Amino acid sequence: MSNVAAIRDIGSLLAARAAFDPVPVLASGSTTNGVEVTGYIIDRQADAFGGLLLSAKVIIQYTTVMASTSGTTVNAIITSNVQDSATTASTAFADYDNIDEDGPAAVTVAGTTVNGGAVIDTLSYDMSLGGAARYVRVQVTATLAGSSTSADLVNIAGVWVFAGSDQPPPA
Repeated sequence: MSNVAAIRDIGSLLAARAAFDPVPVLASGSTTNGVEVTGYIIDRQADAFGGLLLSAKVIIQYTTVMASTSGTTVNAIITSNVQDSATTASTAFADYDNIDEDGPAAVTVAGTTVNGGAVIDTLSYDMSLGGAARYVRVQVTATLAGSSTSADLVNIAGVWVFAGSDQPPPA
């Protein structure tokens, strides 16, 4: 594919996969607040591109709905990391530390909303997967800190966008 064709059809060079089921995280007294969500196991080999996918962007969408009273500061903290494994056994996965080539194994974003405020945004980070094992998965934790009501909520959902392969694209 020529560079001009790639610019006009970048989507043909990308592969999107669901990272995990959407999760509502309620605040005060909730069993979901601050609990790590482990995503789907993704096989980087089983793809239309053939070969192992070498690069990815993890995108986590979050929406907050705060019902806390005026003067209450609530922080929504979303932390994410990627794990890899040579097998699909859940216990075989370990943190894969290659966010933005040399960054930490977790990314945290904090937003403050007060008195019924709402935030709709995304947390995203790039992954170089050249050194990763065949299988990868994302983990995400959403925590609502400072909440005084169980009505405070953050919804999270995530996708992978893969690109690059150790095999040339089909002609």
